[in-house]
Amino acid sequence: MASPHPDPAINPLAFLQPVGLSPFEANAVMTVASQNNSTVQWQRPPPDSAPDVYVAHLRSVDLVEDGTNSTPPWSMDRYPPRVVVDERGRYQGRPVCLLGGCESTHLAWNSTDAEAIGELNTGLRFAAAQLSRQRIRYALGRAAWLNRDTWTHSRLHLVSHGQIVAIIDPAQWQVHLRRAATAIQVERVALQVLPARPLVPPPDFETLPMASALWELARRCNEEALPWLLPSRFLKSRLVRATPLPIPMVEFDEHSQMILGELDLAPLTAAQLRSKCKLPEPTLTRALAGLAVSRATRAASAGMSARRIFGHALGWLPGMRS
Repeated sequence: MASPHPDPAINPLAFLQPVGLSPFEANAVMTVASQNNSTVQWQRPPPDSAPDVYVAHLRSVDLVEDGTNSTPPWSMDRYPPRVVVDERGRYQGRPVCLLGGCESTHLAWNSTDAEAIGELNTGLRFAAAQLSRQRIRYALGRAAWLNRDTWTHSRLHLVSHGQIVAIIDPAQWQVHLRRAATAIQVERVALQVLPARPLVPPPDFETLPMASALWELARRCNEEALPWLLPSRFLKSRLVRATPLPIPMVEFDEHSQMILGELDLAPLTAAQLRSKCKLPEPTLTRALAGLAVSRATRAASAGMSARRIFGHALGWLPGMRS
């Protein structure tokens, strides 16, 4: 029987924020960017969330290295805010996709001009390449999630051109990643399901918490797939924060940290968290899904046995749903 919910998309969401552009330019840029989805799916960041990448026009950019403004303060072409780009090409710690380097886009960006579209697409490809860490973790989380039926008795080998690039070990709740693996390699692997057994990873592999990959999956999957990551019974139960957390608190986003802070005080239902945190519904749902699949939270009810609590916390696994 087909799943009532779609699988997470192959390409993760990536959050693009126009800055220093006119409103017309910003809307046009986002329209074109949303069609450039060869490696990531570009969209604006959720409210109160930091973007992955900024996009700006050169007329609004100040370079740290020269200490001067590229446009005088009295210029009619000056759009606030100014974008101060450091020597690494970053603004507020994030990569910047710069427009205005072509003759046809020098004064303004025009979505009807082929050269302008090519300039944007080239910049977005470069920006996506700088999101390698996020893309790798999303791909690992997606591979683990789509094969969750095997978690109790298998481990997963991700193979690229005959070489193992990652090993997902659900029994140890770990992922072993080849240090030299690229995002494209991990995104285009063949999968081998092998029996679970004790594993000592080779020295050229790094070990990551499986929770971090699954949390990245929930943070960046298409919205249509979120309900499958967050079982309905989880939303109806009191939620308890895991101790210790499966990954450091600083690796969670601000919304997840807010929820964990509330749960640190007392077990709460999703409805109570909605009231306390005042988050938009899509933001709350995504945060709860990430905390659920990463096992940072679990569902519990008064009087439940330890065995039932464990099963309740893993309610999204096939064969354990009510």
